[in-house]
Amino acid sequence: MLASGRDINMLVLDTEVYSNTGGRPSKSTAAGTIAKFAVGGKETKKKDLGMKAMSYGHVYVAQVAMGADPAQTLRAIREVEAYNGPALVTSAIAPASSMT
Repeated sequence: MLASGRDINMLVLDTEVYSNTGGRPSKSTAAGTIAKFAVGGKETKKKDLGMKAMSYGHVYVAQVAMGADPAQTLRAIREVEAYNGPALVTSAIAPASSMT
């Protein structure tokens, strides 16, 4: 969609700790279960979605740390809304246990 040049906005929430490291099981995971793919964490380098989007040359990319600075997150979302073309906001999401 980003390569199309259409005026679209995308928000990507990075849940890496949930998805790759085994930091949190899902609600459907049986107690004590260790998913085999998550035992040692992710071994390969993470893809940089923002850099890939910027490589198109016409995509507006904003990267925020949602929760760290809500005002900055809101500014980034407003900038994306104002941009005439494809735009992407990426944000890392902290696990619930680290937000307390």
